Amino acid sequence: MRREGFALAAVLGVMVAVLMLGLSLSFLAQGNLETARNLRDKARAKALAEGGIAHAVAHIKAQAPTQNTRLETADYEVSITPSGNPPTQYEVVSTATAGQATHTAKAVLTRSVEVRSAFREGWFTGGRVSVNGQIRLYGARLHGDGGYTLNDANPEICLPNASGTVECKGLSQIDEATRKALFTGSIYATTCNPANNALLCSGGKPVSLVCPVWGNPPSPTSSDYNTPCYDSLKGAMATVGTATRIPAPNLPDLWNTHLGLSLADNPYAKATENRPCTSTVSGNNLLSALATALAGAASGAVVCVSNLPDLNTALTIPSGVTLRVGGNFKVGASGSLTLAEGARLEVSGELQVARQGNQQATLTVGQNALVVSQNNAILDGQVTVNGGRFLSNGEIQFKSDAAFTNATVYGKNGLQFNAQPSFSDSKVFSGSGVTFNGNNKPLFSGSSLLAAQNSITFNGRLQSSANASPLLISGGDVTFNGSYDNEQSASFIWTTGKVILNGNTTYRGGIASGGGVDTSFSSDGIVVNGGLTLYTTGLNNDLLPTYTVSQVQVAWRR
Repeated sequence: MRREGFALAAVLGVMVAVLMLGLSLSFLAQGNLETARNLRDKARAKALAEGGIAHAVAHIKAQAPTQNTRLETADYEVSITPSGNPPTQYEVVSTATAGQATHTAKAVLTRSVEVRSAFREGWFTGGRVSVNGQIRLYGARLHGDGGYTLNDANPEICLPNASGTVECKGLSQIDEATRKALFTGSIYATTCNPANNALLCSGGKPVSLVCPVWGNPPSPTSSDYNTPCYDSLKGAMATVGTATRIPAPNLPDLWNTHLGLSLADNPYAKATENRPCTSTVSGNNLLSALATALAGAASGAVVCVSNLPDLNTALTIPSGVTLRVGGNFKVGASGSLTLAEGARLEVSGELQVARQGNQQATLTVGQNALVVSQNNAILDGQVTVNGGRFLSNGEIQFKSDAAFTNATVYGKNGLQFNAQPSFSDSKVFSGSGVTFNGNNKPLFSGSSLLAAQNSITFNGRLQSSANASPLLISGGDVTFNGSYDNEQSASFIWTTGKVILNGNTTYRGGIASGGGVDTSFSSDGIVVNGGLTLYTTGLNNDLLPTYTVSQVQVAWRR
């Protein structure tokens, strides 16, 4: 009995020990599971909170909030606190919860904005690019929404090497990323030549296909609006409807801003409306009587005279005084006319500044002074405009080496350049076309503007002074039948039509052209009937369209 009792007690002891061991192992396993679950929740909460920081980076890059902002999703809550006016720094706090775990991530973000212009990067067109000769790109880009035709089987790209020396190499010696950045077409491109060059073309299209760059985007209801593509101007993915584009030039806005006129306005009628004569000069000796009347006129006076004979003496229109001439007015070869600051000359007929042999008339227009004619203005003598305006409802014919500085010039019926005038930081407008004739070289300096409602044609030569950056804007085509010297400067062409360069071309600066229509990719936009050497430029013109690229960086995070 004692042995049996002992055996029973031993068995029960073993069973209890086994039970205790099992319970211990169960509790240990349950604790491990709980620990694993907590670790998992903590890791998930941290990942979600970091996702909130990433969301804040994208939000600040896109919208740059100027007030405290909250971003809430099912996974996290983010607070954004801006600093600065405009903000350049943001404190971001992101909190996320997963299971029983909560994690808070903090970061300080800095935002910088770079203002860019495609014109400083190369040539862009809504149509096709066609170059019929050898091509050298000095870091510049060729882009055609419709593709390109390049008759050079092996274009060269010229870039600085490790020592800073510029080297020109064929495409096969250039890395793929650089090739694809400098030769591009849009996703709608239908043309690519030479088709047998696999470095440029694939399946009849450019190898590098990006978002269209020209004109207006499609309507948000269009099926193309949400088509994904690479925004090559901003360097980010986008859609056809949201990608950065180069707009067509807005001529009505340009006329209104710089001339105070609509495209249809008569500048003579606008200048003279609601401004009646305050005195009228008449008699047998009109020029003498006119000189006396002008000398005694007070600022704001409008002195009127008709049938004025040729001016072959010196005459000055005092500051703030208007001389209104009925009919034609000619400054004779031995005459001179000076407009003091704020003076006005209004001619209801044709204005002529004459030349006879080596003798030529002089017309000097001072600061804030105005010359305006109803009919043509024929400038055959010496004309100097410094800070003033010269407007004509007819055509302005430049037959002498006139000089315009900080001036505004407008010929509603066109401009003809038959001489070598110079324009420094001036704005020149044509309500029709512009024609450059002969072997003269009109000079554009500084940030001058030449804008025409219709085509601009160069049948002679054009030059820019050192460090100049003139802008040519056209509502039609721009055609070079001569040469353009801008070795130490840059120029920019912005046109709704085509740009045609007949001859070998060395060009510094940018071109943006529509090819004649807003959204057709099958027309020629830029044509070079010769070789092309193209450079980028660091120069700028204030009238160029720009876009901003926002950069957001994490300065500190925890």
